[in-house]
Amino acid sequence: MFQATQVKSSLKILMATLLSIIITACSSSGTDIESDLDISGAPDWVNEGTTAVSDNDGKYLQGVGMSVPVHDESLQKSAADSRARAQIAQILSTFMDVSIDDYMANNGDIGTTNIEREIKALSKTSLNGSKIMARWKDPETGNIYSFAELDLDKVEEMIKQSSSMNNELKLYLNETMNTKFDRFIKQNESENK
Repeated sequence: MFQATQVKSSLKILMATLLSIIITACSSSGTDIESDLDISGAPDWVNEGTTAVSDNDGKYLQGVGMSVPVHDESLQKSAADSRARAQIAQILSTFMDVSIDDYMANNGDIGTTNIEREIKALSKTSLNGSKIMARWKDPETGNIYSFAELDLDKVEEMIKQSSSMNNELKLYLNETMNTKFDRFIKQNESENK
C-alpha cells in the first residue's frame, strides 16, 4: 500500500510536468487556470494568468508568478520565476494524476518505488526545461511578474531519452500524452466557463 501511494505520487509529479510541457506547446486555444487579474497597463499574459495552450505552434503549459518588492531586485525576480514554474508544476501535477490513474488501471497496481523515482526525476528535469519568457514590473506596486513556459514536446523527448524509466510506462505516456492533454484542455475550458 505504501509503495503504491509512492508510485502514484511520483507518477502525478511526472504527469504534472508533462502537462506543463503540453500546455506550453499549444497557443491557439487556451485554458485559463487562474482568473483575470485586470491590472491596468499590464501585458496580456499577466492578466490571463496560468494557462494550458494548444494551437498550430504546439502545446504548452504557461505559468505566471509574482513577487512583491524586496531589498534585492534579483531575489525578487528569482522568486517570481520560481513561482511561475511552480504554477506549471501544479498544472502538470493535475494532468499527471489522471494519466497515472489511467496507467495503473490498465496495468494493475505495479507499486514500484522505481517508477516513483523516475517520475520525480523526469518532473524535476522537465521543470528545469521550462523557460522564463518575459517579466514585467508593475510601476505602481513594484511587484514583478514572471511568465514561464514549458513545451510538451520537451517532456515527450525527455521521456524517450530516459534510460531508467520502465519501457511500458514510456510507451504508454508517449502514446497517450497528446490525446490526454487535448482532453485536459477541453475539460478545463468547460469548467472555467
